[in-house]
Amino acid sequence: MLEFLTTCPAHLLEKPSKTLPDFVWTANKIDLTETMVGIYQADVIRLTNGKRPTFEQVAQFFGNVFGISYDNLYTDARKVLQRKKSQTPFLNRIIAAIKTKKMRMEA
Repeated sequence: MLEFLTTCPAHLLEKPSKTLPDFVWTANKIDLTETMVGIYQADVIRLTNGKRPTFEQVAQFFGNVFGISYDNLYTDARKVLQRKKSQTPFLNRIIAAIKTKKMRMEA
């Protein structure tokens, strides 16, 4: 990651000057929680100071983007992690959507 930061053109590291549009999460809240748990456990995002965010910070970020608040963040995350039948149904749905799009493009 640090190599990318040292070789990346400066304009790609600048914050966007335009205000982003408001987004609405259209799946259910537990699907967003599953996404956040996956991103957090994969350790794929960092704070601007290079440190790993807490799970609460990840949830705050996604909550701000999609206008969702969590009253029981860790209870919801525990539900995701303790699933027995299908541990990642939402992420599986995303994977299936990507594969379907790829097959349609190749047809």
